[in-house]
Amino acid sequence: MQKRADGSAGGSTGGREGGAAGTGADRERRVLVAIGRQIRVQRERRGIPQERFAAHAGIDRSYYGAVERGRYSVTALNLVKIALALEVEVGDLFPPREQLEELLAGEAPEDAA
Repeated sequence: MQKRADGSAGGSTGGREGGAAGTGADRERRVLVAIGRQIRVQRERRGIPQERFAAHAGIDRSYYGAVERGRYSVTALNLVKIALALEVEVGDLFPPREQLEELLAGEAPEDAA
């Protein structure tokens, strides 16, 4: 059994989810990728290498890299650490609300792939 991005156990959906919009796990994954991309953009704007930034933020380098790739659902505490290290508001680490709504509705924006 696989773990979902939210930490819950994954499994068969019995066909209740799916279709063109994808499964709930697919939508969650797209959201995590979009958040990771936004975090990476903020870091790269400052010209900080990933490894150095992770150390500065007090976050394990491999965990931080996986967050930027959308592989992990980042904890609230780590979002605060990232925001403080970047000197931005926590909300600046998230894509625009409209994009998040589209991703959760199952619509993959053209630039999200």
